[in-house]
Amino acid sequence: MKLHLTRSIGLCLTALSLFTSCKEEEFYEKENLETLADQYELDREQILNTKKNCEDVTARNSMLTKLVTIQFPSAIECNFNEGGVEASDLNSEGNGPRLNQAIRARVRQDFTVEVSTEETLCDMNFIFPNQQMKYDDEIFLLLNDYVIISSQNYSESDKHPNGLLTNEWGLQEFSWYGQNSLYGSFYDWNYTDQYCLGVSAEDPEYAQKCAIPQTETVGEMKLDIPNEEIIKIGVLSRSYENDDLKKEFNFSFVTTGDNDNGDCEHAAYSFDVELKYY
Repeated sequence: MKLHLTRSIGLCLTALSLFTSCKEEEFYEKENLETLADQYELDREQILNTKKNCEDVTARNSMLTKLVTIQFPSAIECNFNEGGVEASDLNSEGNGPRLNQAIRARVRQDFTVEVSTEETLCDMNFIFPNQQMKYDDEIFLLLNDYVIISSQNYSESDKHPNGLLTNEWGLQEFSWYGQNSLYGSFYDWNYTDQYCLGVSAEDPEYAQKCAIPQTETVGEMKLDIPNEEIIKIGVLSRSYENDDLKKEFNFSFVTTGDNDNGDCEHAAYSFDVELKYY
């Protein structure tokens, strides 16, 4: 009887512990969801306010502008993990072993534009020169780790089940490794269409708003992002350090490779960006 009683008490304690654990987990999950919902509403309100302020500034013809030249030096080729075998075998740069038709390595270059905390971004105009295009295999242009243009669309889809996440704001979040990432994605020539933030392939002026010339050709990239998308990025990119608002816009140029010598290469590339702000 004592044994049965002890076992019963143990089972009850175990059940109580599981019940308590589940309740705690539900509480923290609910609290997290409520926090995310609150943050979403705060961001939404800030985006709407910024959009209205930008419209007012435009109507008063008092928009300020600043021209910035973005420069990326040439890149030669990928640094694959030559001693690796499995996909999980990554080198110090986070690249894996070669595998045909699978993105296994990348070169990333960054160019940061500091912005005063008193400046609120309303729009960006991209001014690309006509120049020799040379890249292999794919190229991505990022703004604060959001994809703004890429030679193919690697967002999550039937073609890319673990593709890049498109968040609740319609922004494609760049990630290299892990859940919703680029690493290991299937690669083939023209497997998907080019991608430009906020530009639909159904737009009759699509070719004038979104274009990356083929590699080894002379041409001009084209990117015309709706100002609403730029405002979103500006608001969502806020960060705080020591309670002080810090703002910066980090442009990143990423090239990828699967298995060939010369993958991840690109010629030196530069372009101008006109920032519009108040």
